[in-house]
Amino acid sequence: MFSLLLLYPIFVACELDSSPTATVCSPKACFTWYREKHTFQETVKRCKEHGGNVATIRDKNEFTDMEFVVSQLNEKDSQFWIGLWLQKGNCTLPGLNLKGFKWISGAEDSQYSNWKKEPETTCTEERCVVVQRSSSLELKWIDTSCRGRHFYVCQFYFRGMCPTLSVMGPWSVEYSVPFSDSRFNQDNAFARWPHGTFAEVSCGSKSHYTICQETNGVFAWTDPGPYCNDQTASCDYRNGGCSQLCFADETGVHCRCKDGYQLGGDGTSCTLKNDCLSAPCDYECVTKYSGFVCTCPDGFQLAADQISCVDVDECSVSHPCGENVCHNTNGSYTCQCGEGFTSVNGHCQDVDECTQSRCSQGCLNSLGSFSCYCFAGFRPSNSLTCVDIDECVTNRCEHTCINTVGSYMCACRQHLKLADNGISCITKSGGSSTPPDPPKVTQGQFQEPQVTANPVLTYSPTFTSKNPSNHSITHTPVGDLGSIGDSVSKAPVSNSLVLICVLASVIPLIILIFLTAVIVIYRCNRSRNHNKKQSPTADSYCWVSSGLESTPDKIQDIKLSVF
Repeated sequence: MFSLLLLYPIFVACELDSSPTATVCSPKACFTWYREKHTFQETVKRCKEHGGNVATIRDKNEFTDMEFVVSQLNEKDSQFWIGLWLQKGNCTLPGLNLKGFKWISGAEDSQYSNWKKEPETTCTEERCVVVQRSSSLELKWIDTSCRGRHFYVCQFYFRGMCPTLSVMGPWSVEYSVPFSDSRFNQDNAFARWPHGTFAEVSCGSKSHYTICQETNGVFAWTDPGPYCNDQTASCDYRNGGCSQLCFADETGVHCRCKDGYQLGGDGTSCTLKNDCLSAPCDYECVTKYSGFVCTCPDGFQLAADQISCVDVDECSVSHPCGENVCHNTNGSYTCQCGEGFTSVNGHCQDVDECTQSRCSQGCLNSLGSFSCYCFAGFRPSNSLTCVDIDECVTNRCEHTCINTVGSYMCACRQHLKLADNGISCITKSGGSSTPPDPPKVTQGQFQEPQVTANPVLTYSPTFTSKNPSNHSITHTPVGDLGSIGDSVSKAPVSNSLVLICVLASVIPLIILIFLTAVIVIYRCNRSRNHNKKQSPTADSYCWVSSGLESTPDKIQDIKLSVF
């Protein structure tokens, strides 16, 4: 937040790789502008060779640093690379701040962006980002081909910074920074130097050496000076070592600062006054060259006094909830989603009820609602479920009708077979058993309903709310059954059924007749044998009376003579 306190005067024109550059250092990084044009991949390589990365603009502080670097240049309407790109195979994402692009430094996605227009939609092309400086000094992001050639800015991160050395008399100082092989002198030096900078101070014939290091969390020179502080010091020689105003008296040289600046702890440098120390802002204070500005958190904006923050009514400004109810809150808002919608990241999104398996068969999702429909051969029993239609109730078959789940089958009586239309019965010789020939009906199949001139069955509830009891159901009567599914003849199935029925009736009858015949034959044979054993001689002869008295012995003799 306070990086600008250290930025002025940080600009320096120098020579790196034979290319004029501009460099600015903030408390944690230095930015170097290169006035030579390269492709994006060449830029990445060159920045890494110098020990840095292509510059990023991830937040307002980095934007302010970049704004200051560009303001020191005379380049107008110029474009330069920043380390933001879209790799080949990744898609642009319009709903995100970075639009699917990633920082090449590997940093997490930032919430800050400053697009001039929406990036080109692509998933197959590598795209990179340049910053365009307009005549009004606006720095807008533009996506472009990575094969183009533009200026570039390298960013060098450091752990901390040390102030410029204080030298009071005739002197010379040379600084060696970690990110360059060039040596900088006091005439074109930075206001602050990154950690690891080596400095050589020459006071006449004497030389002093010091390094910017960290001690107990504080960054300072190993020998802070002041240097060359003797009686020869005066304001006539290099302004007495003062960064702004110099005054000399009998006690020596004294430095002062201009309005809006304050004298640093070294007695020679001047820094911007920190007007934010008095906490004038309602939320956050940012120091600027001309004073300070106040900022507000998300959901708030500066009031007319430019100091306090007032709530932004998002419901009336951006209408984030669409057709749903929006409730403004202090610094934010909430969406009251209607039935059929759910809140996702502060916005109302449609609920896909079809993923919840509410319908027993077909389901059609719609915005804020859904509809159920039945397959061919079924009818709705309520707003959500379907039941089988008993097609046999309408006597579709000429003889026997067998209802099945979602369809039906026809069968014929004995000695007849099913015709090709699957309904009529004909003799096995081919003649029709009845004059009329009903339309051909085949076995229905489970299938999605299609819009036809005469659909079998449609069921299209219209939902005015999510309460199933309020669903309006429209039934279309069953029409031409020839449209149910594919044409599959019932004849083979019916013939098999008739054959089974005939065999089931004949076989028991044959068995019964066979058993009856066996029993009859058996009883006849048994009766014949019995009669032979008990038949007397008189069965074949007649008795004639002789008038004589017969005795048993005579009778026995007669019987014996007969045999």
